[in-house]
Amino acid sequence: MTDVHAAAVLAIYQAGIDEGNATFETCSPGWPAFTAARLPRLRPRHISDVQDDGDLVVTVCDLAREELGHQAAVHWSVPDPVPAGDPVSFDAAVAELSHRVERLAPRLDPAS
Repeated sequence: MTDVHAAAVLAIYQAGIDEGNATFETCSPGWPAFTAARLPRLRPRHISDVQDDGDLVVTVCDLAREELGHQAAVHWSVPDPVPAGDPVSFDAAVAELSHRVERLAPRLDPAS
């Protein structure tokens, strides 16, 4: 997305806000704030394109676990916050994942 797309992108974003489907925001930000919050020039890539030897792959989505199969060494089943659609559910999922990462990270050997 570039500045040429600003009006259309922000209109679509605002429509999602108005329908309650896009975000917990109440109004669309200005273009500079909108673009500052995005990761520039990054696109989804297949795990085989980014995974290095020795990487520990942890899935938190049952569908990702099924698709990745043996590539995922660990699966953490965490309740999906999307169906509830409220900030409390998302905060609970983030808190649970943060807790698990904090417990796992000290046990990993960075040299392996």
